[in-house]
Amino acid sequence: MVLGLVALAIVGTLADWPLIGEGQPLLLVANVLVSLGFLTAAEFVGAEPGHHRTGVYLALVALVWPLNWLNEWNRGPFPLIAEALGPLASLIAGWALLRYPAPLVNRRMKLTILGWFAILQLASFLVVVLSRPGWHQFADNAWWVSIWPSRGAAGLVSNFVAVANAVTAVVVAALFAARVARLPVLDRRAMRPVAVSAASGAVLTVVANATYALLASDPVADALYTVQAFVFLAIPVSLVFAVVHRWAVPERLELMPRLRNAMGWGQVQDTLREALADPTLRILFHSGQSYVDTSGAEVPAPDPHADRVVVEIRHPDSDSRIAIVADGALRRYSALVSATVYAIELFLRNGHLRSTVPTLSASTRLHIRVDAERHRLGRDLEHAVRRRLSVVDERLAGIVADEPLADAIKDARNELRLALDELHALAHGEHPGLLSAGLMAAVLSAAKGILTPVRIHLPRQRFEPEVETCAYYLIAELLANAGKHARARHIEVSGKVSGNDLHIEVADDGIGGADPNGHGLRGVATRVRAAGGDVYISSTDDGTCVKARIPLPRKGS
Repeated sequence: MVLGLVALAIVGTLADWPLIGEGQPLLLVANVLVSLGFLTAAEFVGAEPGHHRTGVYLALVALVWPLNWLNEWNRGPFPLIAEALGPLASLIAGWALLRYPAPLVNRRMKLTILGWFAILQLASFLVVVLSRPGWHQFADNAWWVSIWPSRGAAGLVSNFVAVANAVTAVVVAALFAARVARLPVLDRRAMRPVAVSAASGAVLTVVANATYALLASDPVADALYTVQAFVFLAIPVSLVFAVVHRWAVPERLELMPRLRNAMGWGQVQDTLREALADPTLRILFHSGQSYVDTSGAEVPAPDPHADRVVVEIRHPDSDSRIAIVADGALRRYSALVSATVYAIELFLRNGHLRSTVPTLSASTRLHIRVDAERHRLGRDLEHAVRRRLSVVDERLAGIVADEPLADAIKDARNELRLALDELHALAHGEHPGLLSAGLMAAVLSAAKGILTPVRIHLPRQRFEPEVETCAYYLIAELLANAGKHARARHIEVSGKVSGNDLHIEVADDGIGGADPNGHGLRGVATRVRAAGGDVYISSTDDGTCVKARIPLPRKGS
């Protein structure tokens, strides 16, 4: 990098050397410093993840900037190069700013900006095509591309370029300031000086262009260009400080003194939110069954594909893991994330809050209590109602009647026996009418009540009753939801055994919008997680997909 800076300083000095003879050494120094500043910023910014291309753009600014002043040589091809380049350096700098620290995601906006920049650059070259070198106070023998020389047309296009450049500078600065205002707090603090520098440069561009157009005074214009160059220098300098700010943040955190005073994981979470300037940060705990938050409430597993940073830390005294889920902007603060992880690990190794990690969620405990109460009510129901139905069966058996009535009584007794069997199964938490022939047959029966076509691909093997019951409840609820709300053309139910787990997937091509916290989905998710499994719900405009893993009891256990 040092050799690059030295080489660029030499090239910049040679390109702007005539400024010395014109009594403008300060302008030469300012231009060289701007080039060196942008090259330094290119090195720092380009080293950040995802910003190699941004670094390339900043390096191009460093190379093009001194070429804008080649016209001072007033001979050969130099005036042509300077005039043809026009606002190229400023346009590339504006594009690099709009890509940092987060690239533009709106494709239409990107194409609009690049299209406008291309129009400005072509208009600058058009001024050359429509003019002669002498019209720009250059030597008549300087190289030029005079294809359609016209003073009127050249003046009109030249004025358009001047006004358009000023307006573009203001618009780019405003867009950049608006993007900075929407950044997370840490990025906003780092980028605020860059936004101020860009706004100041835009204002100086407007003032310089207006002054040159109105006064056409070289001394005044040269003074303004010098000031403008030093203001532009603030842009790469502030970019470098923004990058350094990210490296220096961990040194100012001093997390351990704050964590020592925490009385619980809720306070630890609040401390990290304040230290990392992220009010959305959450601490979750995973013990193999489900994720819980600091209050012990069960929550969905963090989505690694969402714009969130998920860092897991293993608890020193158990197999449980602690997950820190924070804003995706923290990916640009790798040193800060590492410092936070180190502080939490040290915090745990020193014995703080080891015994207070939540292990079982309130919803899971409630499910266990409800299940126990259901079994108790089932026993009471069987003892009370079964006895009375048995008495009815005995009395029907004692009736002597003619043949047609006897056949009717026989059919009634058969139905009554089936009802007794169903009652016995219900009392014990089973569904023999549905699951007696296996999970596949039960799901086929449940699908008959759905108007939407359902494709079912499930294993035909039998599983333990609790596994089949759990899977059936899950699939039946998802089929009912899809049939009522999804407006789908097809629903697909599939399942397979992988390792020691039964994997179930129910997907539709409907309108999406399924609420994971809705009563039905939350209930089946709780049942699956209470069985030691996991549920993942994805619902987009292309449809809803629910994947579940249900552990199979190990043989001999």
